[in-house]
Amino acid sequence: MSWFSRHDDQNNDETDDLSRIYIPFYELSEPVCRLGSGQFGRVYEGQHHGRTVVYKMMKHATVHRSMFLNEVRVLHSLRHPSIPSLIGFSISPPQHIFCIVMEKANGLTLHHCIYYFDIPLLKKLFIGRQLLELVRYLHTKKILYRDLKPANIMVCMSTHAIQLVDFGLAVELDDEVPFVRGVAGTMGYMAPEVREGKWYTFSADIFSYGMVLLFLFTESERFKPAVRQARLRRHVSSSMCSFILSCVRDDPLQRPYPVGALLEGYPDTMTRWQLWWIRVRRWFTTKLVLGCLEDSSLRRTETTTM
Repeated sequence: MSWFSRHDDQNNDETDDLSRIYIPFYELSEPVCRLGSGQFGRVYEGQHHGRTVVYKMMKHATVHRSMFLNEVRVLHSLRHPSIPSLIGFSISPPQHIFCIVMEKANGLTLHHCIYYFDIPLLKKLFIGRQLLELVRYLHTKKILYRDLKPANIMVCMSTHAIQLVDFGLAVELDDEVPFVRGVAGTMGYMAPEVREGKWYTFSADIFSYGMVLLFLFTESERFKPAVRQARLRRHVSSSMCSFILSCVRDDPLQRPYPVGALLEGYPDTMTRWQLWWIRVRRWFTTKLVLGCLEDSSLRRTETTTM
């Protein structure tokens, strides 16, 4: 009898289903290297039956068993090419270690891709559409992700296909009461109602999605809401600008929903005229900034000579 079968209070088909993917801790090979760390644990690369996998290791002191099993259940219920498949999970009672074994997502985080590579505009549009389709899939499964951010989105540099990782904060909402309460997520990408501790629903993910698009197209995370539109118009068409701004409205009732309707309005193509006009605006903006800098330097020089 496995540890899971002995210790889980539930006794239903779901429990039996999860017990089939339980991996005894002694069967796990030594990690090859550490890939990263977060608030609740560390992520390692390893090998399992000749397959490259990821170990998400969590200590009992930092995460409760119910939270750990919730992530396992959520991952086990999802089947999507943009979500790394769950291979199994393991628990070591003596060391109080929880471990999730998953398929390794290839590529770099969206955060690293934006800062270290020049991604063409049409590829960015493709990434944004993939992410929106993935959010729709999660919501049809009644899953509220709650932590959409560039660091949780892996991008394959050859195909620009994405995969979403880290479902530690994801929750399954009830059909009768599709609301949840509690601060969860990352500041800067967290919806106002989440940050303020109010009740919220799937529209919280729409806000986070819009903030990811803001970062994707402007390549910046540090600007105030008052200048969002001005910054966006330098990089995208007016239709995409309106689309993104509608997602990041403070009032959750004003955000577009359901995601299917949002997908229909996603401007994933641009004419040559729109692309040319964006480049022209960027060129004029750069010239204007450089001109202001030259004027200020000349004034400083004149002041020092006088």
